[in-house]
Amino acid sequence: MVISKKMTKEEPFVDDKDIENIINKGGSTTAEIEVRETLKKETKFTLRVPPEIVDKLDKERNSRVGNISRHQLILELISKGLK
Repeated sequence: MVISKKMTKEEPFVDDKDIENIINKGGSTTAEIEVRETLKKETKFTLRVPPEIVDKLDKERNSRVGNISRHQLILELISKGLK
């Protein structure tokens, strides 16, 4: 059995210019990041729908070509109603 020396990792060379470039690059503040993340999130809530309306939704879904979820249909109808 051959015994070999452990390999050591060489530290990468970083000069002061590279360090200054990273520091001066800048970036977003924490507040800006939080605002962007809040705007991206969807709002979730529970919607209680009477059975009659659910039946109408299902009839509309079944009359369409292809498979569409109730969720998608409700979003489309809300979008049309808001325009």
